[in-house]
Amino acid sequence: MGQRIECEAQSLADGGRGVARVEGMAVFLDHALPGQRVEAVIERLHRRHAEARVVNVLSRAPGQVEPFCPHFGVCGGCDFQDLEYGRQLAWKRTQVTQALERLGGIADAPVEETVPSPLTRGFRNKMEFAFFGARGALRLGLRPRGQGDEVVDILQCGLMAGDAGALLATAREAAASSGLPAYDPATGRGFWRFLVLRRNLAGQVVAIVITAANPKSEQAVRRLTDALGGVCETLGGVVWGIRTKRPQVALSESLRTIWGGSRFIENCAGLTWELSAESFFQTNTLAAEKLVEIVRREAALTGAETLYDCCCGAGLLGLSLAREAEEVVGFEVYGPAVADARANAKRLGLQNVRFVAGDLAKTLAGPGLPRPGAVLADPPRAGLDEAVVARLMALSPERIVAVSCNPATLARDVGRLSLAYRLARVTPVDLFPHSHHVESVALLLRK
Repeated sequence: MGQRIECEAQSLADGGRGVARVEGMAVFLDHALPGQRVEAVIERLHRRHAEARVVNVLSRAPGQVEPFCPHFGVCGGCDFQDLEYGRQLAWKRTQVTQALERLGGIADAPVEETVPSPLTRGFRNKMEFAFFGARGALRLGLRPRGQGDEVVDILQCGLMAGDAGALLATAREAAASSGLPAYDPATGRGFWRFLVLRRNLAGQVVAIVITAANPKSEQAVRRLTDALGGVCETLGGVVWGIRTKRPQVALSESLRTIWGGSRFIENCAGLTWELSAESFFQTNTLAAEKLVEIVRREAALTGAETLYDCCCGAGLLGLSLAREAEEVVGFEVYGPAVADARANAKRLGLQNVRFVAGDLAKTLAGPGLPRPGAVLADPPRAGLDEAVVARLMALSPERIVAVSCNPATLARDVGRLSLAYRLARVTPVDLFPHSHHVESVALLLRK
């Protein structure tokens, strides 16, 4: 370890790292674009591959461009601001194709071109910023490339429209002046944990301030709230969330509205959605509309089918298709999301939908459910549990539309389902420009 090498990146690996070959061994580079020649230092040596950190770029890559953010290269929020957008899309398609072949055992997978995001800047409707205390200074920003507990102070962020930078600077100053420290997960001490900003297409902002439990510090949260209102005319509400668990996840155990309203309201796919402060919603609203269109095409509902919407969240996909199905049954484990889905269905006047709360493997096997003609599955990054796959095989719907944010687990799940289903088509959708993440919609037809 510590050896310096010169090499040329040939491809991109899942996770956004560059891949080079040196004396027949694969070398994973922390950041290098295909065609870029670099000098790197070996940091980890394994039996069949090595991991290296780039210390100098010797020659530019084809399609390399200047990044638009001053934090790029240090902040971990983006991977590929320095690669032209068309090449980003091509590599995302390649990653999906390679995952299906290597992990799913599917040669010549029918993967379409990646559907681009309508916006490549200012596209996110949600950003999670973390507080961090170091050497007496309080930071507020994003994790650095390579993760870790550190935080990069963010002055501006091109991923969210509006002046997120002003909100961050104001919250940072207010938190620092409170005299209360940032939370330290190693010791379980401290107060400030996260600032989550949600901004809809109309420009309205809901802020969620997440702290450790300390009821005596309400005055500090109210002062931060007042400060945010002073710099954001479209601030619609501020919610105070308390999290006592140590893992640094921006989800609260209790929520309290400090000012304004707590609901996040967004227009997507021709419908208006109302969500509780922490409910999941696709973070790229305009690209999510593209996603709904593709799911609608693959589901090909005739009005005579029961559609199962597995891992339905607040119901974006299932409710968007409800008028084309005889019935929609949504399954979701997160209670607040189920409440949002039911409220949205009622507000939209959709009477042919119902939602089942609980663990998917158990609820799919519940009594009194109609047999599905089609299944829509949009699981988290870990993919579908093996028990869920077995239950879907037993239900034997005509088609399964699998939506995934992880090519590796999509490939695994498609491989498991291949005993009874053939993969008809996969459409990658770019919901996350400048990152290695890619959403995919796979259509599986019963053999």
